[in-house]
Amino acid sequence: MKKIAILMGSDSDLPIVEKGINVLKEYGVPFEVHVYSAHRTPVEAKAFAENINGKTVVIKAKGGANGKLFGSVTAKEIATLVSSQFSVKVDKRKITVDDIKTFGTYNTQVRLHPQVTADFKVQVVEE
Repeated sequence: MKKIAILMGSDSDLPIVEKGINVLKEYGVPFEVHVYSAHRTPVEAKAFAENINGKTVVIKAKGGANGKLFGSVTAKEIATLVSSQFSVKVDKRKITVDDIKTFGTYNTQVRLHPQVTADFKVQVVEE
């Protein structure tokens, strides 16, 4: 079974993520917690980023005949799918992506730590 991975840059971040950990425990969701500092543990942080690098996240959306979406795909949606598809919990604020308002494939980047990023694609297909 896949696990949710919670990444912290320092163990001093634990009080911030503790609420989320408690929710995962309450619902019996398997998870693991890692402290990956780009300065202190760059090898481990980079290895974790390789789980996402080069992968494609597929998002189904509704749109019109002209290829435009009814709305747009948000960083929050992308973060949720990355978490479910790759078992890597990422903060939506750490995702860099252009506005996604049409069907297609988009280059995306997530910053796991200041010096560790992962590049992946978001493919938006018709629902």
